[in-house]
Amino acid sequence: MSRRGFFGRAFATGAVALGAAKILSSREAHAQKAPKQAVQYQENPKGDQHCANCQFWIAPEGGSEMGQCQIVQGEISPDAWCNLWAKA
Repeated sequence: MSRRGFFGRAFATGAVALGAAKILSSREAHAQKAPKQAVQYQENPKGDQHCANCQFWIAPEGGSEMGQCQIVQGEISPDAWCNLWAKA
């Protein structure tokens, strides 16, 4: 193998490793959800804005009334609101 080939492969391997590390750290950051206090979560809607019509709402399963949020921790009321609300 030539010196050029060796360094080319070494560079490519390093770039792939750095890319994979960046993707993994990005996934870890997305896996961490915000605490309710940090987003001014409240149990009451703000006008016509409420969790059940937010793009981050995850509907409940198994007959439960409480759902989940893609970005806020804990059980979420469909009638609640926070400052991250975004129209679905």
